[in-house]
Amino acid sequence: MTNFYFNHDPANLPDFSEDCHPVQMFHTHQNDITKHSLVSKQLLQTVRDLGLHVDADAIDSDNNCNRRYRR
Repeated sequence: MTNFYFNHDPANLPDFSEDCHPVQMFHTHQNDITKHSLVSKQLLQTVRDLGLHVDADAIDSDNNCNRRYRR
């Protein structure tokens, strides 16, 4: 199982590993593709287009806590 961690500040993301995938939300900081993925502001709409319900607060660039989701 892969855990995805989301945060707008890459300093708050855990290290990438086989079971941990850090994702920087938005482009508020320099992106290092060797350490984390990057998603844009269209993330919420894209996820909803897939038929999944996601509360907008779960994808909030002003929220400083890490969000973890499992796939």
